[in-house]
Amino acid sequence: LVPAAAISQSKKAPEIPAAARKAGMAQAPAVVQLAGLSCPVSDARLIGEDKKSKTSYFEVACAPGTMGYVLQKPAEGAVVAYSCIEANTPPAPGQPPSAPCCVPP
Repeated sequence: LVPAAAISQSKKAPEIPAAARKAGMAQAPAVVQLAGLSCPVSDARLIGEDKKSKTSYFEVACAPGTMGYVLQKPAEGAVVAYSCIEANTPPAPGQPPSAPCCVPP
C-alpha cells in the first residue's frame, strides 16, 4: 500500500495557460484592491468568465508566506474572496474542489 501523501506528491500541478496568467496579472491586482485584501500579488491567473452574469474569476498568489485567494468579481457589486483553504475544500466527500488553487505561492 502506498501512503496518501506519496500519491498526492506524485500528481503534477495543472499547467496554467500563458494567456490565463497574462490576463490574471493584468487584472487581478486591481480586483485584490477592490476586495480590500492585504495581498501583494506575486502571481495570478484568470480562471474564467461567466459571460451571462458577466462575472470573472481569478486566482492570486500573494507574497511568500501569505495566503492566496480565489476571487469572484461580478459586473456590479462587491468582490467575493475565498482563501485557498476554502477553494481547495471539496463541496462533498469524494468530489473534487470546483475552483482549486494551482498557482504556486
